[in-house]
Amino acid sequence: MSGKVPARALSRWVVRGMILVSGWLAACSGGEGGQGSVVPVSQFWRPYAATSWCNTHHDPFLSDYTPNDPADRFRDRVMRLEELTGDSVFTGMSFDDLHDRVYVTTGKADQANLYAFDMAGRLVWTSDDWDTSAWDPAGPRLDSGAVSGTAIVDVDGNIYVSDRRYLWSSTYEGILRWISPLPPEKNGQTYPFITPFFTRTGQVGGVTAMGRVAIYDRNSGEIARGNEGGFLLPGLLDVEQGEAPSLVGFLISRLLWNSCNPQDPYLMDPAMIRAVGEAFVGVGVPVGNSPAVLPDPADPALTRVYVAARLRREDPDEAVSVKLFRVDVAWDEAAEIVTVKTREGFDGLMPGGEGSATSPTISRDGSTVYVGDNTGTFYAFDADDGHRVWPNSPVLEGDMLGSPTAAWDDGSIYVATDRALNKLRPNGEILWSRTFHEYARNEEWVKKVDRDGDGREDLERVAVPAGLAVASPHRVLMPLTLGYRLNDEMGAAGVWPTQAVLAVLDRDGNPAAGPFELPDVVETTACATANGDVYVAHASSLSSLYNSLYCKLHLDRLGLSLQPPIVPVGGLSVLRALH
Repeated sequence: MSGKVPARALSRWVVRGMILVSGWLAACSGGEGGQGSVVPVSQFWRPYAATSWCNTHHDPFLSDYTPNDPADRFRDRVMRLEELTGDSVFTGMSFDDLHDRVYVTTGKADQANLYAFDMAGRLVWTSDDWDTSAWDPAGPRLDSGAVSGTAIVDVDGNIYVSDRRYLWSSTYEGILRWISPLPPEKNGQTYPFITPFFTRTGQVGGVTAMGRVAIYDRNSGEIARGNEGGFLLPGLLDVEQGEAPSLVGFLISRLLWNSCNPQDPYLMDPAMIRAVGEAFVGVGVPVGNSPAVLPDPADPALTRVYVAARLRREDPDEAVSVKLFRVDVAWDEAAEIVTVKTREGFDGLMPGGEGSATSPTISRDGSTVYVGDNTGTFYAFDADDGHRVWPNSPVLEGDMLGSPTAAWDDGSIYVATDRALNKLRPNGEILWSRTFHEYARNEEWVKKVDRDGDGREDLERVAVPAGLAVASPHRVLMPLTLGYRLNDEMGAAGVWPTQAVLAVLDRDGNPAAGPFELPDVVETTACATANGDVYVAHASSLSSLYNSLYCKLHLDRLGLSLQPPIVPVGGLSVLRALH
């Protein structure tokens, strides 16, 4: 970046920053869907719990595909979980419907940052209910670093979540099981996991934002023998190579996740805001997305972990290249030792990619890994040796917003950019690209601006994707932000947001229901439960950005005739099914 950030990079950060991680989510599990569909066993080996949804990407393969179709009709009023109002929900939520739980992580200072609700939306417990005195008489607290990932659920209903210092484990009843320190870097600092994962042989682990792989005993929390200190991915970007550009630093620290009233609390811990933002403009940590995991087809003691990371560059002015790593985690049961190493000869290179735009997604049969970079190039790599499966990787219009969706039934792939929703065949051919600007013609959602009264609009009204596309057997859920196009070059970041909606489409991109009005922008995920309810997480980046500009620069006094931007409220919304 070398002290400057192009408009596309600003767009990627402002819009994608809350999605992932883009992105940032690793594994959970699925059971039987609301339509009676059966989850493929290959996706949900033990110790993953047989639940309907466990984080933004749904499963260890990060497929963003669920057997749960949303209901065709919902109650008129959107339900909100009031305990989360004012909290940016950055990485979505996890469902454990076997134990009647919904888990949500947040990133606030001096408060709980993990919430457990029942499926009816009633708060059951928070991380502040944990008794931590056995580890520290002062009582360590799950800190704001928890916002970087979700809680994952094992077959016994135990959950695992990371903050900036520790990996934590609790029962579904809210009883703390253990706390274990994360491996430090050379400077003594520790960095959170971008959502933990389970190995096929029953351990729990993760990849830190600095690219360090650590594996723990799931029952005791002790770091696995042979992995003391963790395993650092080779050749990664040095955080010391550059500071955040001044404009981006200003946007991060002064405008995002706070309100018009300086007395109101931030939607995220100010100490986390800059760290989160820098990760997505390529000047911060090398790993900003979740790993995908796959049991090795030939070796029952081996788990493959796929993670995309920024590589070190010799010239600070050159574009950052990205590599999809395959990390093999092997468990020797007789010696009780784990071996962690990168796969020799694995290619996975995305030259000049500027950064990882998406988490990797593994195809249902385990043969292919899909991932996109920040130039808009979308890759398919062979899961065994990392060679390009598609000789000509398609370049999608706009910036990718998060993990691609790999449907289990026909192998089709859905990729959302800040311009359109795209559907691809397994061979990389783009079947269609769907835009949604017709939704912005609703005067209640986006008021027409015609200052001189000549009947022509002064500002284009648009509706742009703002989150992950989640597919099911008959539907695709696509969150959208509606508003005025201010700067075409900046993509969704150049859209003044006045309304957020959820589009419910059929698998060919045609409207199937709705769109449904939402109280805030999404920028992460919407997912259906087994009974057809739809939970929607609000990251609130774009809404907080434009509200801050609107109020702090007194744009309301300039007579722009613009409809005020949507007010950031954060939290979770629930569309309750009508059966």
